[in-house]
Amino acid sequence: MKWKKAIGILLFATFVMTACTNEKDQAEEEEEELITPVETSQVEEGTLTIEQTFFGRVTPDRMAQVIPQNAGEISELNVENGDEVEANDVIARTSPGNLAIEAPIDGTVQDLNVDEDSLVSNQEPMATVIDLDSLNVSIQATSEQLDLFEKDQEVTLNFSTIEDDITGTIDNISVKTDDTGLYPITATVKNEEHTLKPGMVAKITIPEDKIKDALIVPTEAIIEENDKSYIYVIQDNTAHYTEVEVLGAQTESTAIKGDVEKGAEIVTRGQLTLTDGGKVEVMKGEE
Repeated sequence: MKWKKAIGILLFATFVMTACTNEKDQAEEEEEELITPVETSQVEEGTLTIEQTFFGRVTPDRMAQVIPQNAGEISELNVENGDEVEANDVIARTSPGNLAIEAPIDGTVQDLNVDEDSLVSNQEPMATVIDLDSLNVSIQATSEQLDLFEKDQEVTLNFSTIEDDITGTIDNISVKTDDTGLYPITATVKNEEHTLKPGMVAKITIPEDKIKDALIVPTEAIIEENDKSYIYVIQDNTAHYTEVEVLGAQTESTAIKGDVEKGAEIVTRGQLTLTDGGKVEVMKGEE
């Protein structure tokens, strides 16, 4: 019986050792799993330009309707939509009388609504001529934003369908609001290549303020929690939850101050699953 008892004790001891070993292995595995992969960037020092973005629609600067002087039938039609004409070009003739219908200004024919043999009236336009060489961009601003604009100010216009930015000039700032309660502002833009068309939407970026000699970090590094701002600073592969004060923010960059130094490594991706003091593995971002 003693040998059976000895075997039982031996088996129990083996079970306990195995269980402890498994628990240790599991703990080590869990510890390894707590290493969070992150992407990082360095804190820079410089100037952050605070900008406001507006959107405007391209409108004609000069346009004129083509209205026949006399009612009649189109006996000759010399243009179609998209044709360029000069002032006084004969774009059509009517009968009776072989009367000429002339272009009122230099420009491009649009909204042509007649064919040969069509009947026309001297009360309705048969086409519109638009001068595409110079166009307007109509912008709207609140009363608080008016100080950002001044006459003859150059502004940068960005169009989603055009690769390069285009420079416009502020031509008019209304002192009266429109039906929306906003102040209309007009910028003129040269369009000699006819790249722009009426109706296109422009993005206008206006500098509002500059924050100089500030610590600059990627905006995506900022964590907002309980009305406070934080970043994770990496030291020895450990993340430190650090409170900062945001001085100004833009889409890509944010100016801060706090217990952070220029050149410090901070987390830009992966911070949402981090905790203060957590271990990290720095991964390279996409080139």
